[in-house]
Amino acid sequence: MEEDIKETDEENDEEIEVSLKELILDDKEIDLAVLEAYKEMPEEFKSKLNFGEYYSYYRRYSDKLFTDSSEEEIITEQVIPEEIKMATDESLAREIIDFIKKEFPDNEKVWIRNISQLFWSQKNLSKFATSPEIQLKMEKAEMLAQKQIDSEKEAMKKVRFEEEKIMLPQLVLDCVRWAKEQGLKKITLSDLGAFLLEKGIEVLPGTEKAIYSRANVSIKTR
Repeated sequence: MEEDIKETDEENDEEIEVSLKELILDDKEIDLAVLEAYKEMPEEFKSKLNFGEYYSYYRRYSDKLFTDSSEEEIITEQVIPEEIKMATDESLAREIIDFIKKEFPDNEKVWIRNISQLFWSQKNLSKFATSPEIQLKMEKAEMLAQKQIDSEKEAMKKVRFEEEKIMLPQLVLDCVRWAKEQGLKKITLSDLGAFLLEKGIEVLPGTEKAIYSRANVSIKTR
């Protein structure tokens, strides 16, 4: 089994190396280049490896791009943009959120720490090669951004739940009618999935459970 795992890792490494070898290697562009490379990967591959993991693979293969300069030398050489010095934690957080919504519009599960360096690279910054003061500002901005994104998602979820609650009685009736047409005496979760797929709709897990239980009660009492 260990040999199988090793072989799989080697196959992944080879595929990732191929996708990375054409990247732009300028320090100011490298992170965005990695993002573009990831976007070009097959969907099947991306379903098995999220961007954070892919980025870690990239770092493994990019050792040769870095010099032997000490961290102290790098910090000394890095010029902190004036906009970063003047910006508040809140304004930077808002910029991070706008960046994420633009680059990852369909990603419902965003963990900022996996992609924040892509944002900072646009500011010509590296969180791991700057002063402690700027690092603290960057960390605070990321925390605020993550909190705001989570809050927005929760609010959207509540709105969607209220909308689906209004639709629920009709969905139950439609489901019962569909079950009757299929000759079913009881609806399984797989049946419910087929019903929703046929209607071309997606609902929250709570709504799905409600349809399942209410439809089965209605079928049993008929």
